[in-house]
Amino acid sequence: MEKFDATGGAFTSADQEDRWTYHAGTIDALRSTCATPAVQREAAGYRFEYWIDTSDATSPWYVAVFGRNGVLVGFLSFGPRGDVLLANEVAVRKAFRRRGIASAMYSLGEHATQRKFIPSSRASPYGAAFWANRCARMH
Repeated sequence: MEKFDATGGAFTSADQEDRWTYHAGTIDALRSTCATPAVQREAAGYRFEYWIDTSDATSPWYVAVFGRNGVLVGFLSFGPRGDVLLANEVAVRKAFRRRGIASAMYSLGEHATQRKFIPSSRASPYGAAFWANRCARMH
């Protein structure tokens, strides 16, 4: 079954290469302070890493996804609000969208923290389509 792009190919900030340089720098900075990610998984040819900034263990937390060549292809920054989680920023490189990477990042964050994500009120067209699909699957 092929996935449908309900966004009409909308442009997001994740389509700009400088955002990916910034996200990779965030993960590199965490690597310089932590020996390993708190949780690491391999799935479908991708490496998923869950990071907690040990200098501020409350927030933000991160999930990073790397392709076979080690290039960052997915990034999720999030934190707690009470007993739920809110995403600060979520991005999947355009060439890797519609492959379940965003869903897997959210699932890893929920697994690692034992909390559930709730949708942001300021979602991009991609975010709105993602949450409409995710909420429909949950019901």
